[in-house]
Amino acid sequence: MSENLNVLSRAQRIRVRVATTLAAWAVAYLIVLALLVFLGHKLESLPPTLNALVFTGLLVPLMGNLVMPMVNVAVTRRVINRPQTREPERTNDEVPPSDAVVQPHPARHAP
Repeated sequence: MSENLNVLSRAQRIRVRVATTLAAWAVAYLIVLALLVFLGHKLESLPPTLNALVFTGLLVPLMGNLVMPMVNVAVTRRVINRPQTREPERTNDEVPPSDAVVQPHPARHAP
């Protein structure tokens, strides 16, 4: 992903980081929620330190090896493929390409 970030503008890099952070938080939330729903009754009898060990032991490998690589690729692709929403800034003396006058080529005469 870092090679893709080199071609992005500063605003795009910020969007990638914010979107990646929000996506990571959302997935982590869903994983913790699933762990609580499916294992909560079994984990409540354990001491808090053992609970934390189980949660982090499942959450960190899932996030680091499965979720984050997919999130990084998906977010970067989406930002790279998004069209620019603003026109590039021009000075007053520049003529925009759509308004430029095109001179016709002289006709070629065959001998």
